[in-house]
Amino acid sequence: MNNTSEWKNKIHPNANKNLFYTLINDNNIAKKQIEDYWIYLIKRKLIILDSGIIIDGNIYVVNCKIKLQENVQITNQTFVTQKAIINQQELKQLIVSIQWNMKIHYHIPVLLQDLEDKKKQCLQENLFDNALIYAQQHLQICIDNFGSNHSFVADSYTFLGIICEEWDKKIECYNKALKISLHNFGINHPWIANICNRFGNGYDKNKQDELDITFF
Repeated sequence: MNNTSEWKNKIHPNANKNLFYTLINDNNIAKKQIEDYWIYLIKRKLIILDSGIIIDGNIYVVNCKIKLQENVQITNQTFVTQKAIINQQELKQLIVSIQWNMKIHYHIPVLLQDLEDKKKQCLQENLFDNALIYAQQHLQICIDNFGSNHSFVADSYTFLGIICEEWDKKIECYNKALKISLHNFGINHPWIANICNRFGNGYDKNKQDELDITFF
């Protein structure tokens, strides 16, 4: 979640102990900052989202009950387990709840992250053949579990293109990444610019001046 500093000023001394504002400022609540975002682990049977709160991130509702007051905004997604209770009609209208899937939402991402870490380690040690193998495994897992048009697949094609030394294979990977990303995000998304930048750098290294100008 982003922009959490402003929440510290909204705590009332007699506030309900289940209110989100109160809970995130409890020193006993596990929390971790990653760049501009915070991760909170709140263990309660009931959590109440305060009036006017904007949660810029995801929520995972695990075997507990969640209620909301007025004007609650959740910018991303809400994942719920089977035993979670979301009984407020307003909440159901505000968000699209996603049933938690242990394989898709946990095991596969952990496996993909492990492959990414191994790939990066190989690149640092100049073990390019091994890095290519990990990148190919990453791509195949993404396709098998998310389908050929998922954004994870686009990311995987991009990273595979970075590693490929053969020019034709590199461009083929970037082309596939660009096609999938355009389908999912549209032409004005930052990731489109990133892929085009990869194209431009590649053409520049291969002295393809006219095509290079097109991408820059």
